[in-house]
Amino acid sequence: MLIIVLLVLSCFIGAYSQDPSFQDTSEILEKFLLEAIKNNKTIDIDFGDSDEKPCIPLEAVSESTPVAGRRISEQKCYEYIEQMKNREKEEKWAERCHQSEVLRTATIPVIETKQCEPLLVQHRNRNWKGLTYHQICAGNLTGGVDTCQV
Repeated sequence: MLIIVLLVLSCFIGAYSQDPSFQDTSEILEKFLLEAIKNNKTIDIDFGDSDEKPCIPLEAVSESTPVAGRRISEQKCYEYIEQMKNREKEEKWAERCHQSEVLRTATIPVIETKQCEPLLVQHRNRNWKGLTYHQICAGNLTGGVDTCQV
């Protein structure tokens, strides 16, 4: 709802920017709108069955005012949305994949293939049919030590 109100305000500002006594605040509104898009993180605008997109270019209010004030261009809007999506992906990746400055090690025992095979039966599929001669089975059967934690 906020975005639609801002779009209407931007059109209003564009219509009145022809008046010399009018102070153009469309650049401030543009920044405010982009900030609103960023803070919203997702743009949920339901256009029903229409083919309209969320970043529609703003039009002049009427034909009598064909030159509106500064408006957010469609391309700038899409670039900003893409930038915010990429930043969000990077932040999520950084949260999940924190890199340690210290090399972590763990000592785990090798488990005999005869003991390991029955434990892995449930994990067999068409791509993995069990241990082969060049694979080993290792780990603590009670858990607690694996490649992700020490």
